[in-house]
Amino acid sequence: MSVRSFVVGLLLAASGAAATHAGAAPGDGALQPPTGKPRRPVGIEALTVRPGPAPFTKEDVGAYVKAHNVPANLAPAAQVQVVALEFLTVAELTRRIPGDSTGFKDGDLIGLATLSGVLVFRGPQGTTPAEFSQGYVVFDAGTGNLLMVGTLAP
Repeated sequence: MSVRSFVVGLLLAASGAAATHAGAAPGDGALQPPTGKPRRPVGIEALTVRPGPAPFTKEDVGAYVKAHNVPANLAPAAQVQVVALEFLTVAELTRRIPGDSTGFKDGDLIGLATLSGVLVFRGPQGTTPAEFSQGYVVFDAGTGNLLMVGTLAP
């Protein structure tokens, strides 16, 4: 499914980090390794979860994308459509999109929504933004929180 992917730093950005970071001495620029017990990533609050086998729908994902866009996407949200939504385990997601990690256990359930349209992301300073026509968003099936964003090769 994926040959090329771009993952936005959502896993730790809204998770309170995986653990508590000890502070670095002012001015030395070094970060200390995390301490404490690692926690499951939280992601960004996004969808309302309902009881049952499908905690949210393709239409729910579409409404979220239209209202909030895809994080870091420079193109208008109106240019992005949700093509499909499926619920699968993290292990299955890892087989389909190698190299991208949710930070969850292999058996945990996620919602993978594939996207089409215009997705434009900035690269390093001094480079031209990259445009893609296919992408994906991954949601925690238990909380509805957005965990990952990526692009797919056509």
